[in-house]
Amino acid sequence: MNKYVVFILVCVLLSGCGIEKTEINKGYFYGEDYVLLTATAKYNNEDKWGLSPYGVEDVYIGVNKLRTYENGALFKLAIDSVGDLQEGRLNIYFYVTNDKIYRLWSYVYADEGMITFYDDDDLLMSTLDSEEKLIKNSDVVCQPEEIRSDPEQGGEGKNFNIVKKGNQIHYNRYDVSPNGERYFYEWFHWEKEKGLVEYGSGYKVEKDILYLDNISIVR
Repeated sequence: MNKYVVFILVCVLLSGCGIEKTEINKGYFYGEDYVLLTATAKYNNEDKWGLSPYGVEDVYIGVNKLRTYENGALFKLAIDSVGDLQEGRLNIYFYVTNDKIYRLWSYVYADEGMITFYDDDDLLMSTLDSEEKLIKNSDVVCQPEEIRSDPEQGGEGKNFNIVKKGNQIHYNRYDVSPNGERYFYEWFHWEKEKGLVEYGSGYKVEKDILYLDNISIVR
């Protein structure tokens, strides 16, 4: 038995070597432990002397793998300082499996109150110390199957959908407050072989916005 055959048998037994990779790991997220991205950021800017309500600038974004688990890996996306936005808007955690990308929420409610870890990796990993807890405290923002969850128009709650458009997967979400107004909204646009290509979030009618366009890997 030659070395090549032995290599293939070992890969099959261990379910590794990329043989069983799904669409997500084939390109909708990043395969490296660290990736540096660039993007054009648009944000609210109150300090433009009345010339424009928005600021636009190029920013760097780091995507860093924090921990590997049995069925996936935990990543942190950290955006350069943008306008007056706080760390809770500039740091996004993802739990990535073979067929899904989960967007983690950087807070949990415990007996002692709300615990926040907007930019505290160690606290996040010690608080959400299992894959089950990571998934429970997250929403799926990328998967091959389309999904729609739209309450009746004007109804309170979370509205979201995942739609596949060519080689892109779009996640869009907006929350409706008890008075029927749109509150927080967020979207992720993923493209095969490129990863995240567009992101946006804000409140109500473009309040405290953060829009990232032309996201690309630094070569």
